[in-house]
Amino acid sequence: MVVQCRSGESTWGEKRLSFVLAILCAWAAAMGPAVRAEDWPMYRHDAARSGVTSEELAFPLEACWVFRPLFGPKAAWGDPKPDPVEGYLELRRMHFDDVFQVAVAGGGVYFGSSSDNKVYCLALETGQPRWSSITGGPIRLSPTVVDGRVYVGSDDGCVYCLGAADGTVVWKFQAAPADDRVLGNGRMISLWPVRTGVLVDGGVAYFGAGIFPAEGVFLYGVDAATGKEFWRNDTCGEVPQSRISPQGYLLASATTLYVPRGRVSPAAFDRATGQLKYETYFGKAFGGAYALLAEEAVYTGTEAMVAFKADTRDRFAVFA
Repeated sequence: MVVQCRSGESTWGEKRLSFVLAILCAWAAAMGPAVRAEDWPMYRHDAARSGVTSEELAFPLEACWVFRPLFGPKAAWGDPKPDPVEGYLELRRMHFDDVFQVAVAGGGVYFGSSSDNKVYCLALETGQPRWSSITGGPIRLSPTVVDGRVYVGSDDGCVYCLGAADGTVVWKFQAAPADDRVLGNGRMISLWPVRTGVLVDGGVAYFGAGIFPAEGVFLYGVDAATGKEFWRNDTCGEVPQSRISPQGYLLASATTLYVPRGRVSPAAFDRATGQLKYETYFGKAFGGAYALLAEEAVYTGTEAMVAFKADTRDRFAVFA
């Protein structure tokens, strides 16, 4: 499954993008349409973000269908300004939403749009739209699909649980402490946008709201079935200089929730209580919105990657 894009001319620093969602179905050509591949229910397949599946691909792959959204992605962050701001050159922005990431489960293909604020479901077999459901802000990360329900976080400061069959709202949770709005890269968004996606594991839905520590940052664990709050951590923004700014896909081990933080490496929280376990910092070169867990180690970074032991925080490898 891939997302392809073609860039056109640039206007006011924004590229006009024509995005193509394509399902590459080697199994369909080899075995016929009745055979269904293993589900891919969340970003990079599972709570560890391993990107590993038991599916065996038969090459060459063939494109079975193509779906072209009416509007391409609108990234949360623009390019840095070329001139110094208050005497400093801005660092490169962390981009985590340049494409529409999809989840696949139960014969449906699901993605959220950062352009029209909608969640979409397409038929896996044909690529035909089944339904769409609108939220109050851009959706920047992939949905999570578990037990016939679709979970998404929106820049409106809310988390939505939708029925996978028809997109009806099962429950809605306001993660933002108030309905305050600000202008974010040309869009009206909550002062506490949900930019962690929603990680669902063991019957609990985990997510964060807020990206400006001085305004408050919130982490939640709620009942995935009902939206009832189990715990909330609202202490991460008590220190204005805090580096905890939840941006990127959450990941989890049996006991620990890891929260990517933009330019710096993830922070670790107790899954049962939401209490902060520790922060990590290996320099701004090793930040990013992506991380994965493998054999009790955390791997994180974009242009460069660092690996550290999950229990001791000891760095044992650098990939640059």
